[in-house]
Amino acid sequence: METKNKYSKKDFEFLGTVGKSIYGRVERAKHIEQGKEYAIKIIEKIHLKKDENSEQKERESELLSKNQEHIGILKLYASFEDNEFHYYVMEYCPNGDMAHFIDRFAGPLPFELARFYAGELVNILEFMRSKSIIHRDIKPKNILLAADSHLRLSEFGSAKLCDDLETAASQTFVGTADYIAPEVLDEGEITYSIDLWALGCIIYQMLVGKPPFSAATQYMTFDKIRNGAIEFPPHLPPFAIDLIQSLLLPDPSIRIGGNDIVDLKSHIFFQGLDIDCIFSLTVPDYSHHIRQIVMPRVILQGIVRKKAGWIYKKRLLIISEEPRISYYEPNGEEYRGDIAISPELKAEVKGRSEFHIITPNRTYYFKELNDQPEKWVQAVSELVSKIYE
Repeated sequence: METKNKYSKKDFEFLGTVGKSIYGRVERAKHIEQGKEYAIKIIEKIHLKKDENSEQKERESELLSKNQEHIGILKLYASFEDNEFHYYVMEYCPNGDMAHFIDRFAGPLPFELARFYAGELVNILEFMRSKSIIHRDIKPKNILLAADSHLRLSEFGSAKLCDDLETAASQTFVGTADYIAPEVLDEGEITYSIDLWALGCIIYQMLVGKPPFSAATQYMTFDKIRNGAIEFPPHLPPFAIDLIQSLLLPDPSIRIGGNDIVDLKSHIFFQGLDIDCIFSLTVPDYSHHIRQIVMPRVILQGIVRKKAGWIYKKRLLIISEEPRISYYEPNGEEYRGDIAISPELKAEVKGRSEFHIITPNRTYYFKELNDQPEKWVQAVSELVSKIYE
């Protein structure tokens, strides 16, 4: 990783939010001088005042730095900070995460593509084991697709460095319901096998189209995990079923690859696939399998502060060619409202960070987090021009 504070916010043009996390968001940004695009994770310092959160971010930076030599680990290029935020300049993966990638298919992934990506994940896990690292939160949302469609594992905030190379006590509940190993639910020891369990869940999801223990509630999911209840559709080949079952064994000590990852690499499922050199191979062509869904182009989206009564609340603001201007809760899952579009619609900069969106009947008051209100004014102007001119 490059020297801390080599960059500043002024070195980048921020192009919109591409992801969100508990402690902040990820912005797509272009370095003004280099012309190169990056993903910049922006963390509010207020969230890191607690010792535990601060240690988590330091651990994530440390473990990402340890993994920089592997192409399958998301690159962390630099970091810097200002009075309010920490900024982490990372590799930009234009093809999004695996969760959204799987959703783009009409059904399961093509078998050879799923097998290829499973091989890349095994390659990454083998490397991490050589560095004594357990990720603890491997899931499709934390697996990104680079420009060449090869995988990049991200989000090392929950990772554990195992000093004895074997086990570590599980002190906190970590993970996402659909991919949590049963020993984590029961607060047992954590080993390399919990990442193998997550791998089995992801292989199943790629080949079937949904996680193996998915249920209506989290409690029901946990119950299925503890019971080991897995349903295999008839189209899966026996050797794929055998691999998934061998990864999803309730006893972590006998999961395939737990003691020696060579056992996993040599499974018949991977026969003919060179896992050791897989990142130098070409990803199987999948373009003709993807659903052709035409989505309206997003002109601009990002987290802003919107005035609600006497206070400002964080909102995800989206301006799209649909045409539509809408705002949501910061996680993007809860709709809050729309701004009416008409020929009289306009926006104005009102200070270093403030801007107003003005309709004939109402004015909406916003604050831009990165002191770039001009981009929102430009986006509103572009939308009105496209519709009415």
